[in-house]
Order: sequence, then C-alpha cells, then structure tokens
Amino acid sequence: TLSLLFLSLIINADIVQDSTLIQLQKNAAIEKTAETYLRVSEYLIKNSGEEIFLNAYMDSAYHAAKKENSDLYLGMYYKYLIDVQNKKDATDSLVSKIENGKKAFTHCRRAGAKDMEPYLYTHLGISYFLLNKIDSAIYYFKDGLQSTYQNPDNPIYATLPAKSNFLRFLTISYKFRANNDSALHYA
Repeated sequence: TLSLLFLSLIINADIVQDSTLIQLQKNAAIEKTAETYLRVSEYLIKNSGEEIFLNAYMDSAYHAAKKENSDLYLGMYYKYLIDVQNKKDATDSLVSKIENGKKAFTHCRRAGAKDMEPYLYTHLGISYFLLNKIDSAIYYFKDGLQSTYQNPDNPIYATLPAKSNFLRFLTISYKFRANNDSALHYA
C-alpha cells in the first residue's frame, strides 16, 4: 500500500487535476479496504487511467478482498479484470476471460450478488461463441434468459433489453449451428 501512495503522488498532470480520482485515492490510502481499492480501479477503467496505476490498485484490491474473505469483492475484482481485458480487446485472451468470468460468477453467487449475473452470463456466452464453442455459448445464454424469469423483482433482470439480448444471442447461436427450428423458437 505504500507503493500505491507513492504511485498516487507521481501520476501525470492530466490525471492529477481530476478531483474525483484524488479523493478516491485518498480514501484508498486511508481505509486500505477492497472496496476503496476497487472504487479507484473502477474509476481508472472507466476513464482510461494509466495501466501501471490500475494494476497496482487491482492487485491491492485482490489482496484486501482475500484478507477480508469477501466473495463480493473477489467477484467484483474478477469482473473488473474482464473489463480491463475487454478494453485491450485481445481475442487471444478469451480463455483467460472465461476463467475470470467463472471465478467472478462463483464469488458473486456465494455473496448473493445477483445484479452481476446478467453481465457474467452474457460475457461467458459471447466468449464461448467467439471460441466457436457454440454449445457452451448456448448453455450460458439459456441460463441468462432463465435468470431473467427467476428474478422478476430485480430491475436488472426484469428489463426487456436483458431478455431480448439473451433471446437475440440464442437465435444467433442456433443459426450459427444451422439449427433453424431452435433459432425460430428464440427469434
């Protein structure tokens, strides 16, 4: 954590002027919790922060989450890892993205963080589709669709866009497999 404080001091000029980032970094340096490290990480991911600083905060978030024995923050850590990999847009890291997605899913399920499940179902399904593992993609898209019906009180699940995304992904996957009857079922 001392290295994070040092890194915070040497951030380049255009990032230093961002008061939100400075406040998040101060909180992380004082509190030293997985939550505060993840808040800085999330901010850096969304605002194209310096990779060296992002890696340092992500690393600190992981160790703090392990120390706190927090499945929620470990799940968020792996979800943010996927976000970082997606920003790099490296298709060669699809296997790594799938591994991180499964780890995120496991921790989020244990923590009861159902609000991250649609993202993870979508991520895993698309990753398997891109690897040409269509049966695995269909499995995750079907589970994602089913989850929208099992959690009607959760606004993330119950929205029409969430359901229509899973239906669209299933239609595309079945058409790709040349299974037109199943594709029509989900269309």
